[in-house]
Amino acid sequence: MKFNGFNDKPVKFKLKNGLNVELIYAPTLQTYVEYDVPLGSIHTSYKIGNKTYPLKPGIAHFLEHMMYMMKDHDAFEHFHKLGVIANAMTTYRQTTYGVIGHKNMLEATLYLLEMLETTNFTGERVQAEKSIINEEIAMYDDEIDTIVQKKMFDQLIYEHPIKYEITGRKSEISNISAKDLQRVFDHFYTSDKRQLLILGPIDVEQFKHALLNYKSPITATKHPLILDNEEPKNIKSTEEIYHLKMNVGVFNMGIKHILDTKDEKILFKTELYMLFLMRLLYDTSTNFQEHMSDLKLMIDGFNFNLILEDETLIFMMDVESDHSFDLKEHVLEQFFNTDDKDLTKEAFIALKKAYLGHFMMALDDIENRLFLYGKYQLNGISLEEAFTLLDEITYEDILNFKSSITKDMFSFSHFIKNDQNR
Repeated sequence: MKFNGFNDKPVKFKLKNGLNVELIYAPTLQTYVEYDVPLGSIHTSYKIGNKTYPLKPGIAHFLEHMMYMMKDHDAFEHFHKLGVIANAMTTYRQTTYGVIGHKNMLEATLYLLEMLETTNFTGERVQAEKSIINEEIAMYDDEIDTIVQKKMFDQLIYEHPIKYEITGRKSEISNISAKDLQRVFDHFYTSDKRQLLILGPIDVEQFKHALLNYKSPITATKHPLILDNEEPKNIKSTEEIYHLKMNVGVFNMGIKHILDTKDEKILFKTELYMLFLMRLLYDTSTNFQEHMSDLKLMIDGFNFNLILEDETLIFMMDVESDHSFDLKEHVLEQFFNTDDKDLTKEAFIALKKAYLGHFMMALDDIENRLFLYGKYQLNGISLEEAFTLLDEITYEDILNFKSSITKDMFSFSHFIKNDQNR
């Protein structure tokens, strides 16, 4: 399968304010603008020169909210008047701002730069935003899915911030001040790694001329060096039982695997090894799934969750089950004593082909394609390299990876209905 990138090569240049720009002509119905800041929720400290600075949990997401507050109006209202759609999100490693539309896109782009290069942090505004973010946090706190995931994170992880929500926790949000926000803005929203990506039926020369002549308040860039989060190799707890008010019990299994490399390409492939392995062993199309359903040990299929940050690889899978302890024994048997009915080369080839197809289909969504392009670029991998790394994975890679997983990496949680006995 051949990778299809952008039809036209990106026109790349850097503004005087240090912003890296890429303009990509494409005959799409709309124009897509993405502005990436290299600041995410897992970043807890950084250095500039010889000085180390802390990052309060939740501050990246908090900043995302605050940047739309202009001096005398809400930026969302201005984007609406221009007839475009504005959005933003914070991930583990970056904060992304987007604008989509089919008219006034050059004006909207320049306004986006203005919005992201000026601050209006006051104590009153910060306090008001805390209430909004606390409501956002509360929306998910009591959901069973959130509880199941948080409990497993607590069993696997000691300190790494991937165990916490991107929004931060209420107790941490309360400690964020206008001064904290301004310092983080000054260091990261002037970073020499931030990037502006524009894709659509644009007049490239017109956009380039306008951007190069943009009068930015930023006159110097910073180079914040993110410091890694250290995490012990061992898990915190092998097994826990929780009694909750619920209609049906839940079985959850987690694996923690600490890698010994910072090479982004190796990390990328290792994440895929885990995903392929677990789908081959436990997915809905496996003999294992059919057998467990016949034994009535599980309801429907497993939900998979996979995260790899700072060399810390976490895999979790959960399923509704009122026979959690019996299911655990079968899950371990399938992993360590499998007779290869599911883990076959033929099954691997079919799965890999499907994932290559899914990768290409995901790129059909232009907004998603631009996001992945920017995400991988910030991590030092091109979109085409990501496709090639996926295509290079072999059956032997999966078997070798499986042999590196040991029983002491596993943790289990059993969520029992209050009226359910073991």
